[in-house]
Amino acid sequence: MKIKNRQLVEGQFGHGAIHHSRLRHWFRRKMRPTLGRAEIPFDWSNPIPDPMYPVKNQGISFSCGGQAGSYLIRDLLKTAGKDQGEISAKSIYAPYCAVGGGMTLDAIETCIGAHGSNLESLVSSYDVNGNPLTEPMFETRVWETPQTDADALTRAGYTPVSVAIDKDSMAEAIRDYGGIIMLIQGQNGNQPMNWTTATPAPPSKSNPKPLWAHYLWCAFTTTTQIAVYNSWGVQIGSGGKQFFDETYINSGYILDCIAFIPDIMIGSLPVTMPPPWASLLIWFKSLLANK
Repeated sequence: MKIKNRQLVEGQFGHGAIHHSRLRHWFRRKMRPTLGRAEIPFDWSNPIPDPMYPVKNQGISFSCGGQAGSYLIRDLLKTAGKDQGEISAKSIYAPYCAVGGGMTLDAIETCIGAHGSNLESLVSSYDVNGNPLTEPMFETRVWETPQTDADALTRAGYTPVSVAIDKDSMAEAIRDYGGIIMLIQGQNGNQPMNWTTATPAPPSKSNPKPLWAHYLWCAFTTTTQIAVYNSWGVQIGSGGKQFFDETYINSGYILDCIAFIPDIMIGSLPVTMPPPWASLLIWFKSLLANK
């Protein structure tokens, strides 16, 4: 897989990011079903509780897509009453990552929707000392067998659905569908609310440092904010969790928000299907992929 325009984070957090144009993200969102607003508006006086999962740490790898997906899949199973414990970020990331690091949204959708994932106890994302793997170790697939693939399939079967990028729609999707994956642009050095704090600030045009992109799992809410689990360890934010208010959400620096709906439910939900031209683009893309 050849990925263009990958940028690296400057400074302390050297995590890779897949960085596309806004037009490409707009097309991607249009090609998915779109989740409609719930009939009952979100009640901010009754926040969604923190699921209290262990905070992950991707170390120096570029595996944020796998980390966010592993949080999400566990919560999807929990929502269905089938929580099986921690999901392996490596089992999501390794089969679909780009050589040299990074993961596209297409890859995340394919893995969660069709390939599935393994438990952390079967495919470990940490070394024997409990430290996060390096990028080359994350990319290796020596653990993959027909049995692990079959096991992963037991946690597949989801349709990716676009969620409107506004605070109420995001909160409703978190409440009803096991959280959402958010692709966000950030920037180091925004003082005093930089990316080590609990409430990061959106990028500033006056800041000379480059933008980077990062996948996060939106997990719960406060009475005013969307809360995420990061994958940079417990030393970041508030025990590894961070909080976004309308300033960031409305800033234009959130590129995508995706919920994953069980395939068997998709026909019964208030979703808007993609326009007719989207199916033609998907067909054309499949032709190119098979050449």
